[in-house]
Amino acid sequence: KNLLSRERMWIRRRKIAERQRNTVVLCWFPAVFRPERHQAKSDSEVLRNTLKKKAQEPNE
Repeated sequence: KNLLSRERMWIRRRKIAERQRNTVVLCWFPAVFRPERHQAKSDSEVLRNTLKKKAQEPNE
């Protein structure tokens, strides 16, 4: 019983930390993260999108 509640608490704490990290990232990179797509995406997803966009841009 104790373990389960502790695990739940950790999950909640991790979610809060992730949300805070996302807001910090959005504050620091307003140019990279357009406001229309800042609905708390995971870091990896955002990174993948930015990399994809960079790949689509013509390299000269």
